[in-house]
Amino acid sequence: MLLKDLLAGLEYEILHGTEEKDMQTLSCHSKECKNGTVFFAIRGREDGNLFFSEAIANGAEVCITDASKNEIREYLAKVPEHQRKQLTIIKTNDCRKALAECAGNFFGHPEKALLLIGVTGTKGKTTTTFMIKKILEDSGIKTGIIGTVQNGFEGNYQSASATTPCALDLYEILRQMQDGGCRAAVIEVSSQGMKQHRIWGLHLHAAVFTNLAEDHI
Repeated sequence: MLLKDLLAGLEYEILHGTEEKDMQTLSCHSKECKNGTVFFAIRGREDGNLFFSEAIANGAEVCITDASKNEIREYLAKVPEHQRKQLTIIKTNDCRKALAECAGNFFGHPEKALLLIGVTGTKGKTTTTFMIKKILEDSGIKTGIIGTVQNGFEGNYQSASATTPCALDLYEILRQMQDGGCRAAVIEVSSQGMKQHRIWGLHLHAAVFTNLAEDHI
Protein backbone atom coordinates (compact mmCIF):
# COMPACT_ATOMS: atom_id res chain seq x y z
CA MET A 1 0.00 0.00 0.00
CA LEU A 2 1.26 3.48 -0.85
CA LEU A 3 2.20 5.45 2.25
CA LYS A 4 -0.02 8.37 1.23
CA ASP A 5 -3.02 5.99 1.09
CA LEU A 6 -2.07 4.48 4.42
CA LEU A 7 -2.11 7.98 5.96
CA ALA A 8 -5.56 8.88 4.60
CA GLY A 9 -7.66 10.67 7.23
CA LEU A 10 -4.67 11.38 9.45
CA GLU A 11 -3.40 14.85 10.32
CA TYR A 12 0.36 14.78 9.91
CA GLU A 13 3.49 16.64 8.83
CA ILE A 14 6.29 15.11 6.76
CA LEU A 15 9.57 16.19 8.36
CA HIS A 16 11.79 14.19 6.05
CA GLY A 17 11.41 11.98 2.98
CA THR A 18 8.42 11.26 0.79
CA GLU A 19 4.98 9.66 1.10
CA GLU A 20 5.32 8.06 -2.36
CA LYS A 21 6.49 4.76 -0.92
CA ASP A 22 5.04 1.27 -1.15
CA MET A 23 4.75 -0.08 2.39
CA GLN A 24 4.42 -3.75 3.27
CA THR A 25 3.59 -3.87 6.98
CA LEU A 26 3.05 -1.87 10.20
CA SER A 27 4.67 -2.36 13.57
CA CYS A 28 5.13 -0.68 16.94
CA HIS A 29 7.91 -3.09 17.95
CA SER A 30 11.37 -2.23 16.67
CA LYS A 31 12.57 -5.85 16.79
CA GLU A 32 9.75 -6.92 14.43
CA CYS A 33 10.58 -4.34 11.76
CA LYS A 34 11.76 -5.46 8.34
CA ASN A 35 12.06 -3.96 4.88
CA GLY A 36 8.95 -1.98 3.98
CA THR A 37 7.81 -1.46 7.58
CA VAL A 38 6.10 1.63 8.98
CA PHE A 39 7.30 1.96 12.60
CA PHE A 40 5.05 3.69 15.14
CA ALA A 41 7.03 5.14 18.04
CA ILE A 42 4.45 4.55 20.77
CA ARG A 43 5.10 5.96 24.23
CA GLY A 44 4.19 3.24 26.72
CA ARG A 45 6.12 1.55 29.51
CA GLU A 46 9.08 2.45 27.35
CA ASP A 47 9.32 5.32 24.88
CA GLY A 48 9.21 3.87 21.37
CA ASN A 49 11.18 6.86 20.12
CA LEU A 50 14.23 5.48 21.90
CA PHE A 51 14.16 2.56 19.47
CA PHE A 52 14.27 4.57 16.25
CA SER A 53 17.77 3.39 15.40
CA GLU A 54 16.96 -0.30 16.04
CA ALA A 55 13.76 -0.14 13.98
CA ILE A 56 15.59 1.50 11.08
CA ALA A 57 18.49 -0.93 11.30
CA ASN A 58 15.98 -3.78 11.00
CA GLY A 59 14.48 -2.31 7.84
CA ALA A 60 11.86 0.28 8.87
CA GLU A 61 11.53 2.85 6.08
CA VAL A 62 8.99 5.14 7.74
CA CYS A 63 8.82 6.33 11.35
CA ILE A 64 5.67 7.94 12.74
CA THR A 65 6.00 9.83 16.03
CA ASP A 66 4.31 12.41 18.22
CA ALA A 67 7.61 13.58 19.73
CA SER A 68 8.64 17.23 19.47
CA LYS A 69 10.84 18.29 16.56
CA ASN A 70 13.78 18.83 18.92
CA GLU A 71 13.35 15.33 20.34
CA ILE A 72 13.13 13.86 16.85
CA ARG A 73 16.42 15.53 15.89
CA GLU A 74 18.06 13.95 18.94
CA TYR A 75 16.74 10.49 18.08
CA LEU A 76 17.79 10.77 14.44
CA ALA A 77 21.29 11.83 15.42
CA LYS A 78 21.86 8.23 16.52
CA VAL A 79 20.93 6.89 13.07
CA PRO A 80 23.77 6.50 10.52
CA GLU A 81 23.62 9.12 7.76
CA HIS A 82 23.28 6.58 4.94
CA GLN A 83 20.13 5.19 6.60
CA ARG A 84 18.62 8.63 7.22
CA LYS A 85 18.72 9.46 3.50
CA GLN A 86 16.16 6.76 2.66
CA LEU A 87 13.95 7.44 5.67
CA THR A 88 10.57 9.15 5.90
CA ILE A 89 9.78 10.83 9.21
CA ILE A 90 6.17 11.77 9.94
CA LYS A 91 5.04 13.82 12.91
CA THR A 92 1.48 13.52 14.20
CA ASN A 93 -0.35 14.75 17.29
CA ASP A 94 -1.03 11.33 18.80
CA CYS A 95 0.87 8.22 17.72
CA ARG A 96 -1.67 5.80 19.20
CA LYS A 97 -4.52 7.39 17.25
CA ALA A 98 -2.30 7.40 14.16
CA LEU A 99 -1.70 3.66 14.58
CA ALA A 100 -5.45 3.02 14.71
CA GLU A 101 -6.15 5.20 11.66
CA CYS A 102 -3.41 3.57 9.61
CA ALA A 103 -4.34 0.05 10.75
CA GLY A 104 -7.91 0.64 9.57
CA ASN A 105 -6.64 1.78 6.17
CA PHE A 106 -4.11 -1.04 5.91
CA PHE A 107 -6.68 -3.78 6.55
CA GLY A 108 -9.35 -2.19 4.36
CA HIS A 109 -11.72 -1.14 7.18
CA PRO A 110 -13.28 -4.54 7.84
CA GLU A 111 -15.28 -3.01 10.70
CA LYS A 112 -17.57 -1.35 8.16
CA ALA A 113 -18.86 -4.76 7.07
CA LEU A 114 -19.59 -5.98 10.61
CA LEU A 115 -22.21 -5.33 13.24
CA LEU A 116 -20.03 -4.15 16.14
CA ILE A 117 -21.07 -4.47 19.78
CA GLY A 118 -18.76 -3.15 22.50
CA VAL A 119 -18.96 -4.17 26.15
CA THR A 120 -17.26 -2.11 28.84
CA GLY A 121 -17.32 -1.87 32.64
CA THR A 122 -15.19 -2.98 35.55
CA LYS A 123 -16.66 -6.46 35.93
CA GLY A 124 -18.75 -8.78 33.78
CA LYS A 125 -17.38 -7.93 30.33
CA THR A 126 -16.31 -11.46 29.43
CA THR A 127 -19.55 -13.11 30.53
CA THR A 128 -21.63 -10.49 28.73
CA THR A 129 -19.74 -10.81 25.44
CA PHE A 130 -20.17 -14.59 25.42
CA MET A 131 -23.89 -14.22 26.16
CA ILE A 132 -24.36 -11.75 23.29
CA LYS A 133 -22.35 -13.96 20.93
CA LYS A 134 -24.55 -16.94 21.81
CA ILE A 135 -27.75 -14.94 21.25
CA LEU A 136 -26.57 -13.72 17.83
CA GLU A 137 -25.40 -17.15 16.69
CA ASP A 138 -28.66 -18.76 17.81
CA SER A 139 -30.31 -16.17 15.54
CA GLY A 140 -28.24 -17.37 12.59
CA ILE A 141 -25.67 -14.58 12.66
CA LYS A 142 -22.06 -15.78 12.51
CA THR A 143 -20.28 -13.78 15.20
CA GLY A 144 -16.68 -13.22 16.22
CA ILE A 145 -15.45 -12.34 19.69
CA ILE A 146 -12.54 -10.27 20.99
CA GLY A 147 -11.74 -10.29 24.68
CA THR A 148 -9.95 -11.66 27.71
CA VAL A 149 -10.30 -15.37 26.92
CA GLN A 150 -10.00 -15.65 23.15
CA ASN A 151 -10.16 -13.82 19.85
CA GLY A 152 -11.71 -15.10 16.65
CA PHE A 153 -14.71 -17.12 15.55
CA GLU A 154 -15.87 -20.72 15.25
CA GLY A 155 -13.04 -22.79 13.80
CA ASN A 156 -10.52 -19.97 14.11
CA TYR A 157 -9.91 -19.06 17.76
CA GLN A 158 -6.67 -17.83 19.29
CA SER A 159 -5.81 -17.25 22.93
CA ALA A 160 -5.95 -13.60 23.93
CA SER A 161 -2.99 -11.71 25.40
CA ALA A 162 -4.98 -8.65 26.48
CA THR A 163 -8.64 -7.85 27.11
CA THR A 164 -8.63 -5.31 24.27
CA PRO A 165 -5.74 -5.84 21.81
CA CYS A 166 -3.76 -2.95 20.37
CA ALA A 167 -5.36 -1.25 17.37
CA LEU A 168 -3.08 -3.03 14.89
CA ASP A 169 -3.99 -6.49 16.19
CA LEU A 170 -7.65 -5.50 16.58
CA TYR A 171 -8.06 -4.51 12.94
CA GLU A 172 -6.23 -7.63 11.77
CA ILE A 173 -8.63 -9.81 13.79
CA LEU A 174 -11.63 -7.95 12.37
CA ARG A 175 -10.23 -8.52 8.87
CA GLN A 176 -10.02 -12.26 9.58
CA MET A 177 -13.60 -12.20 10.84
CA GLN A 178 -14.89 -10.52 7.70
CA ASP A 179 -12.91 -12.89 5.48
CA GLY A 180 -14.26 -15.82 7.52
CA GLY A 181 -17.87 -14.87 6.84
CA CYS A 182 -18.72 -13.22 10.15
CA ARG A 183 -21.53 -10.68 10.14
CA ALA A 184 -21.00 -9.42 13.69
CA ALA A 185 -18.27 -8.97 16.30
CA VAL A 186 -18.57 -8.57 20.07
CA ILE A 187 -15.64 -6.72 21.66
CA GLU A 188 -14.57 -6.42 25.28
CA VAL A 189 -13.51 -2.80 25.68
CA SER A 190 -11.35 -2.24 28.75
CA SER A 191 -10.89 1.16 30.34
CA GLN A 192 -7.18 0.84 29.55
CA GLY A 193 -8.07 0.07 25.95
CA MET A 194 -10.12 3.25 25.69
CA LYS A 195 -7.45 5.33 27.41
CA GLN A 196 -4.87 4.07 24.90
CA HIS A 197 -7.16 4.60 21.87
CA ARG A 198 -7.12 0.91 20.94
CA ILE A 199 -10.64 1.16 19.49
CA TRP A 200 -10.10 4.57 17.92
CA GLY A 201 -12.07 4.89 14.69
CA LEU A 202 -14.49 2.05 15.40
CA HIS A 203 -18.18 3.00 15.20
CA LEU A 204 -20.10 0.68 17.50
CA HIS A 205 -23.67 -0.19 16.58
CA ALA A 206 -24.40 -0.95 20.23
CA ALA A 207 -22.56 -0.42 23.50
CA VAL A 208 -23.06 -2.19 26.82
CA PHE A 209 -21.98 -0.75 30.19
CA THR A 210 -21.94 -3.29 33.02
CA ASN A 211 -20.80 -1.45 36.15
CA LEU A 212 -18.24 0.90 37.67
CA ALA A 213 -15.99 -0.07 40.59
CA GLU A 214 -12.97 1.40 42.40
CA ASP A 215 -10.34 -0.29 40.22
CA HIS A 216 -11.74 1.23 37.00
CA ILE A 217 -9.47 3.71 35.24
